[in-house]
Amino acid sequence: MRSNNAVVNLGILGVAMMAGVSCANATSENQLYVEYEQKVASCIASEKQRPSLSYSDVKALPSDVFSVAVFYVKEKRIVDCSSGKELDALAEEIALSGTLSKEQLKYRYLSIGLVDRKKAFDALPEHQRIAFLNAVKGKNLETDIVAIFDQFSE
Repeated sequence: MRSNNAVVNLGILGVAMMAGVSCANATSENQLYVEYEQKVASCIASEKQRPSLSYSDVKALPSDVFSVAVFYVKEKRIVDCSSGKELDALAEEIALSGTLSKEQLKYRYLSIGLVDRKKAFDALPEHQRIAFLNAVKGKNLETDIVAIFDQFSE
């Protein structure tokens, strides 16, 4: 088993830091973004309070369905939880910056990157989407997803 838990569990804070954005660079102009990052961290902490997803929860699903659905649903949960703070920060950033590209924004705001994941999730057959959602209901998806995926190939 690989130990990619740190990579998989980066969330928005890790993505933002990889893109060169961090709380340490915050100014009064982007205080709303800092609040958004804090909300995302709080949402991730809440997600981790649930029982963790395990291979036995999803082993009946095809691995390709798991690989598409898990990242979409994982991210969507955090987006749903943090959407108010995200909207405030995004609106302020757009108003203050003048020009921003989708590429710049998708590394800072989960909901923008989620658009592509949603398209892939929606392309799955409906019965597989429903089966996945039922399998992960009430489960923590902020877990070692790579280790679960590896078990599909064992």
